[in-house]
Amino acid sequence: MNFEDLKETWRSEMNTVDHIEAINMDHIRQQADTLDKQMLMSVRTEIFACLVLLTGVVLALVLGPAMNLAMQLSMAIMAFMSLYVPYRLISARRISEDDNWTLASRINREIEKLERQSALVDRVAAWYLAPLALAIFLGSWGGHVQQTQSWVPDTSLLLYWGAVVLLGTGILFYNRHNRRTRIQPVLDRLLNLRKELESDERST
Repeated sequence: MNFEDLKETWRSEMNTVDHIEAINMDHIRQQADTLDKQMLMSVRTEIFACLVLLTGVVLALVLGPAMNLAMQLSMAIMAFMSLYVPYRLISARRISEDDNWTLASRINREIEKLERQSALVDRVAAWYLAPLALAIFLGSWGGHVQQTQSWVPDTSLLLYWGAVVLLGTGILFYNRHNRRTRIQPVLDRLLNLRKELESDERST
């Protein structure tokens, strides 16, 4: 887009300002900014937790006692997760839409960002909860075997696994509730705003 194209786009967008203001654009932008800051804080917290987890895995492997196969697999999964989770979180914040200084591009960037976050939450069970639960199951099972010399889970271990499943289910529903109540409403408003902008541009 050259400068003349940019000026023409600006003129077209300025012609729609009165109509867009009726949608309360400032309020939508404030909601999007607030949500983005909250998500960024969550990403930073999760990355810090992954660094702590990776440190714990390294210390357990270097300083801890000998581990059986189940415990070694658990450590391997946790080490992988401590690197993979930050990668997924950071990748979800990367935007392919270029910012060409127009209102439409800003809206499209925010939409893409929220759509990526929404998709990430929708698949949280596959890329986060299931591998983490598997690591917990293997680690606790391996610890049980080392203590009892039996591969058969006892009642306390089964109850522990049940608690892990319940906690994971709660986390899953909490994240999906957050998507429906926090991400989706802002995304819907931005999609409506883009539709109004495109409609006004076609009518001018």
